[in-house]
Amino acid sequence: FKDRSMAYWMSKYNSLSKRNFVISSSGNAAMSAVGFAKLMRAELTVFVSVNIPEYKWDKLTKFSGNTTNIKLIRSAKPKSDAIRYANETGAINL
Repeated sequence: FKDRSMAYWMSKYNSLSKRNFVISSSGNAAMSAVGFAKLMRAELTVFVSVNIPEYKWDKLTKFSGNTTNIKLIRSAKPKSDAIRYANETGAINL
């Protein structure tokens, strides 16, 4: 469900000149957010679990590429860290 609304939400916030996002996910939602952040040239920080399977981590890092606007962070508490990051930086928590 989260993945399906990603285009709408990121486009909506972009139209409001909000281009700094954060998400905690290791699945389709993270991949969608990375894809849209690349298209929009938006800032995106992705928190993923330290227990993410290596094949998912590899897929995510490969898809995000070498762009400086996308940061992938492994975390013991990805949801909590994403919330804290949003509160500290004003990023939109997807």
